[in-house]
Amino acid sequence: MKKFKKSYIRIVSVLLITIMSLSCFPFFSSASDNDGKWVSAWSTSPVDVSTSGLGALDQLGVCLSYMTSRIVIEPTISGSAIKIRFSNEYGNSSLKIGECTVARTQKNNRAIEKNTVVNVTVNGKKNFTVPKGKIVVSDSIPFNVIAGQKLSVSTYYKGANVFKTIGLIGGHSYVSVDNLTKTEVIKGLELNYTADSGSYDVIPTITELDVFASPDSKTCVIFGDSTVDNEVPRYFAHILRGKGINNVSVTQAALKGNRLLEDGVGLLSNLLGDSALKRFEKDVLSQAGIDSVILKIGVNDIVHPYCASKKDKLKPVTLEQMQAGYNQLIEMCHNRGVKIYICEIAPWRGYTRNMLNKNGDVFWNEEIDKLRIDANDWLAGSDCKADAYIALPLLADPTDPYSILPAYTTDGIHYTEAGAMVLAQSIPVQFFGAVTETKNHIKKN
Repeated sequence: MKKFKKSYIRIVSVLLITIMSLSCFPFFSSASDNDGKWVSAWSTSPVDVSTSGLGALDQLGVCLSYMTSRIVIEPTISGSAIKIRFSNEYGNSSLKIGECTVARTQKNNRAIEKNTVVNVTVNGKKNFTVPKGKIVVSDSIPFNVIAGQKLSVSTYYKGANVFKTIGLIGGHSYVSVDNLTKTEVIKGLELNYTADSGSYDVIPTITELDVFASPDSKTCVIFGDSTVDNEVPRYFAHILRGKGINNVSVTQAALKGNRLLEDGVGLLSNLLGDSALKRFEKDVLSQAGIDSVILKIGVNDIVHPYCASKKDKLKPVTLEQMQAGYNQLIEMCHNRGVKIYICEIAPWRGYTRNMLNKNGDVFWNEEIDKLRIDANDWLAGSDCKADAYIALPLLADPTDPYSILPAYTTDGIHYTEAGAMVLAQSIPVQFFGAVTETKNHIKKN
């Protein structure tokens, strides 16, 4: 727990310390034409940056005043215009944005191509407010977006602002004093922290980038926990484009520590997010152009009740409870005409969630792991009405089926870059238009 507290403190301190210390041209076409469609091209799931369990201090946020954040993101589909979603859903006060721009990113993530800078407006205004508890979507901004080419969204927060809504994955962020929205290079602090569980990239306010793309375009959202809270969406988008599938964007809605059935618990529970059941509508089904979901969640429901740091806060779940949770997500998708493909819950022997001390927080045993095996058997069977089950045999150690191959994991459960790539390669591309043989999935009838 001490290690996790330090991780959280470092994330928030990055912002506090900063406060104290401190090649294509836009293609101008109308997004109102009838020859296109709005789809989500990038996303991150927001969480509440404030603490929990500290009484009156729970409502504290992070001050971001007279400062610019530059967020570098990678759209996964091409198009001729953009919209940006600004979220203040956890805020206790309005956010005052003095100016916001978007531009192409140079090879140096801190730098933009100045001749591509355009202003982002809301109701035609360059300065606007995001009310507390609300989401604001920008006007349609003409811009030639190319899939895989990074964009920089630079936002100047004017006046006194306290924000609580952040993303923790999917971009690279920098913060510096003054209005630097049109400055070529930002020299402020990088908002990044790396742990065994992956990289934390603090992303203030921005939660979605929509692109006006071709009429047959569609969005696939990769949803889940820390096992897909990494580069898997961008890797898979690259794989699709390599197969000639250019009309599918791949976005991200994953949270470290997230569970299928229950919200996060404990002092830092806000960072673990609401349960998948609670946040699925907001984080997934509300995305523009949603057509399909790749779901990978469940291991935290199995493991967390046996963690010493969560003793007396969680009860072990049953197979029937997990089945009911998956069925609810499946039904939500199918009621909206959205396909859902569910990934195997991968092995985790060797993972100790080393947070309390050097001896770890939890230890694998066959009794705990039986639920994972039973859940996978059900997900792969005909009783589960998901559109497909995606098995992940390439991640497993061939000498130990209860473990991930060492080259693919950082700590027994989270993935190295090589492991994330293997996971992305395990997703059958034919689900999205290509005809390719595969042996690692079961298509439902």
